[in-house]
Amino acid sequence: MPRVSIDERRAQLIEATATVLAERGIAAVSTRSITAQAGAPLAILHYAFGSLEALLEATMLAQVEVELEAGLAAVAGEGTPVEVIARVLHAYLGLVRREEGRERGLIELMLHAGRQPGLRELAPQLYRRYHAAMAQIAENIARHGGWEWRVPVAQVARFSTVQTDGLVLAWFATQDEELLAELIAAAAQALAGLVAEPATTASDRGGDSDGGPGHGAIGPHRG
Repeated sequence: MPRVSIDERRAQLIEATATVLAERGIAAVSTRSITAQAGAPLAILHYAFGSLEALLEATMLAQVEVELEAGLAAVAGEGTPVEVIARVLHAYLGLVRREEGRERGLIELMLHAGRQPGLRELAPQLYRRYHAAMAQIAENIARHGGWEWRVPVAQVARFSTVQTDGLVLAWFATQDEELLAELIAAAAQALAGLVAEPATTASDRGGDSDGGPGHGAIGPHRG
């Protein structure tokens, strides 16, 4: 049998944890259930991560990275600020809907963590990473369109996180596609109101996003 590297084991365990959370919920999460899902020896979890808590943190952060990639990919293309922001929100909610079990599991884990002394740092850690991801997307939106934000990028990131949280919970509660589309449009309008738009736009420049002269400068994000 070919030897499995530690990095491969970590990836397997993260995927197994996400699957257990998505399919069976937080009550089913344990060292035994995760290693069984991964088809790995029981002892490998602590060898690869040191603790179940560290694995849960890595699983949460891995999901944020997937969501960040979806958001960044959606920035490309022509459009006004509200159109670009709406496109990013639709991409994010599209991912949530395709992987609804995983997103529900992530929220369940975050709420559960707040009740467990050994896990309480997980929720703040998750939000810090979300804020950093949102700041990165905001910087890319501004750079792509040649726009500037009227407020610090850190503030845009926090507001964006609140908006996306609300959109996700609204979808989970209602499963109403028409309502979700309306809420995304309203959120895009609200976020676009934070953009100071110069004379040129992404469509004027043929969608160029190389950050050349005339692009609004956004300072380093504060996460």
